[in-house]
Amino acid sequence: MDAESLQMHFDSSPAIRLLRAASAPWVAAFLHAQFKRPVAVTRTHTELLVALRSFQESVHTSCPHVLTDRAEHYLNEWSSPDRCWLRRALETDCEEAVYQLTSASEEVLRFLEQSQQRELGFIGTESRLRLIVDSLRQVVVGGSDDSDMRVSDLKLQKAAIEQQIRAIEQGEDASRFSDTRIREQFGMSVSLLSELQRDFRAVEERFRQITATVQQQLMAAGESRGGILEQALDAEDSLREDDQGVSFYEFFRLIQSADRQSQLRELIRSLEQLEQLADQQDGLQTVRQMLPVLLTEAARVTETERRLSATIRRLLDPGNQKQGQRISQVLQEIKTLAAGQAQNPPTDRVSLSVDDSVRVYSPVGRRFWSPPMTFETIDLTSAGTDSLPGGEGLAEFSRLSRIDFRRIRSNVEEAVSERGMITLDELLELHPPTTGVMEVLGYMQLASEGPHLIDGGLPEDVVIPGAMEQTGMLVVRIPRVVFVSEEMAIS
Repeated sequence: MDAESLQMHFDSSPAIRLLRAASAPWVAAFLHAQFKRPVAVTRTHTELLVALRSFQESVHTSCPHVLTDRAEHYLNEWSSPDRCWLRRALETDCEEAVYQLTSASEEVLRFLEQSQQRELGFIGTESRLRLIVDSLRQVVVGGSDDSDMRVSDLKLQKAAIEQQIRAIEQGEDASRFSDTRIREQFGMSVSLLSELQRDFRAVEERFRQITATVQQQLMAAGESRGGILEQALDAEDSLREDDQGVSFYEFFRLIQSADRQSQLRELIRSLEQLEQLADQQDGLQTVRQMLPVLLTEAARVTETERRLSATIRRLLDPGNQKQGQRISQVLQEIKTLAAGQAQNPPTDRVSLSVDDSVRVYSPVGRRFWSPPMTFETIDLTSAGTDSLPGGEGLAEFSRLSRIDFRRIRSNVEEAVSERGMITLDELLELHPPTTGVMEVLGYMQLASEGPHLIDGGLPEDVVIPGAMEQTGMLVVRIPRVVFVSEEMAIS
């Protein structure tokens, strides 16, 4: 570490750019809330867009000069090559773009978490020292060729275990962890789990970089297929053979084991029963999500590796080579034409029209045949009379107001066409309900059928005028409903 290398790192590191940004506290807080509380590997464009707009509204109450631009602008900026704080991509199982934290953002969030832990809480020095000593002992013994040393170490461990067993049987167990040590080691485990997610992101980005390099070389067509293939295979072998790759593939083998997964689930259930961890709800929530998150992260890394393998297979196909050369030739022609008109650019607007009337469907996307639904015939001849006052119930049912779906659908379409998105609370202010609660239920039914958002974690109180005879109004609590236009849902 010298001044010259640090200067280059400060100038090129996305993590340091994030820490240096004027809006760094708010950006880090938003990313942490969306991807860490609760833990989420990816977020869709609509989810982040709605969340960022809500975050901006809450921030502007105390800091009106922060994040004043449109939410779409910030999502585009944070995922641009100049920032690299978010990674935006299209996935096969999602109709819109999804976002994921980059390794740089993971590093920043981890640094801030550790910094706050040192300022607000205690540092588990005892547990860390034990971990360091145990790790060094394992390195010395496990890396030694001296069989006598290894046997002697195992005998010492055996003697210590037998001594603990005798102490427990005699009721003299002094090896039980103190409350402080339990919280120390639990906090250290949660910290290591967060670092493990950052390592996943680094491995995934390495595979993605190799794939992008191979694709760029194919497009350039300036090098032979053999040379490109050699570089790709060498880079993949280097990733598999270095310490990071070896550790990842060993982890992947362990996490795929059904026995290991069962042991982890049982271990998590036991942790939740410890009274010493009753106040560690954030850490317990992180541990509860550990197994699904780790499996998802591992699956994403292997999917990136499969893309690299598919790219290499295409490289070996002569037909793809000709296609790549043709694409390179067309791009070169476009560059030549653009350079020729650089001094006198065309005044007409440059546009591109794409015929999207033809839809292509995959045969494997069709569903398997299933038998039609059958209804059971019930004999009602032996049914007795109902003791409840059925007449009153039918009269009450007949007094229910009819939901005018055509009118409320027109209200939604008009509002989203003007604003792009609108909450149900705002929509009811523009168009007060005339049929009471039934009309609110109709709006929620429309929200569940379209590309709109219903968030049960953010309840809202809605005032319905004229719904109660005594007070003249009714206040109901419903999930937060956001109506969005189809263009915004796709983007």
